[in-house]
Amino acid sequence: EWWFERIKAATALFDITRIDHFRAFDTYWKISAECPTAIEGKWIEAPGYKLFDRLFKEMPDLQIIAEDLGVITADVVSLLKYSKMPGMRVFQFGFLEDGDNPHLPHNYPENTVAYSGTHDNNTLLGYLFECPYETRKRIFEYCSADGKDY
Repeated sequence: EWWFERIKAATALFDITRIDHFRAFDTYWKISAECPTAIEGKWIEAPGYKLFDRLFKEMPDLQIIAEDLGVITADVVSLLKYSKMPGMRVFQFGFLEDGDNPHLPHNYPENTVAYSGTHDNNTLLGYLFECPYETRKRIFEYCSADGKDY
């Protein structure tokens, strides 16, 4: 009920709402307040399917973006597909290592919202100035930039 009311209230303020840590609508890590560290917690099944069924039934025009970054399980992928909400990809993450990466634009699945970075990243321009020469060169070549100075 808390999540339903919170999302309903968000629709009065925003055209589109992004839910951070979408994976927690499948399962979440529950820790008792008495525990001195998080290691004593346990995974709890979340009511994601039931919640999203109700939300979209009562608010059929609801637009939500699911922040599906990080360690995402097959069950979270299934919940995202079931909900038909777009997931996220972050351009800067595509160049963290060599090779084919799901954050490279040619790998974006349908129903995806693309970001250049997140609130945890530098701006795209700052990122380009900070990254190593070889990474910057790969980015410019990937984008078909024909500049001489990387």
